[in-house]
Amino acid sequence: MNVDRAYPDEQLGSEGARRPEARGWSLGEAVMMGRPVVGEYPVTGPEERKDRGTYLSEYTMFTVLRTEMAFLAGIDVADETARALESTGVEVRGYFDLGGFNGDADLLVWLHSAEPGRLQLAYHALLGGSLGISMRPVSSVVVFGGRETGSGEPGAPTNKGWVAYGEQGPLPIKKPTDRVADNPGLMVPMRGASCFAGQAMGTQCAVLLAEADSPEAVSAAMGWLNQLMLLLGVAVDYRIGRRVDLASWVARQPQTG
Repeated sequence: MNVDRAYPDEQLGSEGARRPEARGWSLGEAVMMGRPVVGEYPVTGPEERKDRGTYLSEYTMFTVLRTEMAFLAGIDVADETARALESTGVEVRGYFDLGGFNGDADLLVWLHSAEPGRLQLAYHALLGGSLGISMRPVSSVVVFGGRETGSGEPGAPTNKGWVAYGEQGPLPIKKPTDRVADNPGLMVPMRGASCFAGQAMGTQCAVLLAEADSPEAVSAAMGWLNQLMLLLGVAVDYRIGRRVDLASWVARQPQTG
């Protein structure tokens, strides 16, 4: 992919300039570079962002953790963790219980900040306290400028009960006829599910997340995203998790003593 073409002049304001071919990149490139896409057109104006898609000019961290040992009894791990994260100034988008659906991981932590340094502080705060004594990271990525598409339902809540989260390595180079731009119908947002796509900083890893009110809905949404990825020659394995209150989740885990 020509990186110079993947970052066109943001000042282009005409409708024609919003078309992927006019900007020099396909829809597949737009998704993988974290550009907001709705239908056939990248979303560039604030008027579109309100209803159909959002290009996030800030940073998102996804940290996947695995339980390595029992939690320390008599310590309020959740309160300690919440206070530690609050002190860093990040936004906690949610904690998600991965247990049962996934054999290699137990908890997904989704964080947001306008400053990458704060996310680093949050990562160290997450693992530097009692939670970090019992859990180890399976993966952790930071995305800048990811794009979110809404559920298509007016007034739908931002935070939903279930997520499907996947990371995908480098994409193969495909011939022009295999471009996702030739299949614009796949980019229509699914009713009932919100989606996030972006590229992890420091790697060629693509990050995909679907958020909805049931495991069936997030699986369907991730299947839709995988149709898009299959056009690029890859498939994304993903983890499913349920949004939880951290205190309740910790209480269900093995305790010492």
